[in-house]
Amino acid sequence: MLAAPLTALASGSVASRPAHSPPGDHCQSVQYHPVTLAVDAAGHALAQFALAGGRASGSLPLSADDAARLDMDDAFVSDVQLGSSELSNPAGGASPPVCVLDPTYHLYCPATHLVGSLCLTWSARRGSRPATLESIHMR
Repeated sequence: MLAAPLTALASGSVASRPAHSPPGDHCQSVQYHPVTLAVDAAGHALAQFALAGGRASGSLPLSADDAARLDMDDAFVSDVQLGSSELSNPAGGASPPVCVLDPTYHLYCPATHLVGSLCLTWSARRGSRPATLESIHMR
């Protein structure tokens, strides 16, 4: 298990870009989607979750230990939109930068910062913002 350096995880999105980033610098918007426990027709535990900013859904088989943990702790999966920092008013040279996002969503693992990778991010305290998170990389 890997420790993720996140301190403000909640269902929804978090936009990030470096402070004072000039036009053209990288920025992103990470979406966190809650995981729910489901059971398939054969009785196997599944993690079910939204993807693509809530426009799609997915599921993963869970080990018995992870299924039991999901009954006590919160888990999230993440996706990300990538973009670039651009002037909010291109005609006005002194306008503040804004993050202009590409509409494509990519799987994202906050613990490894890998785009195209899916992981479960666990919150040890249900209903509150965790002090630390763990992520399990899903292959």
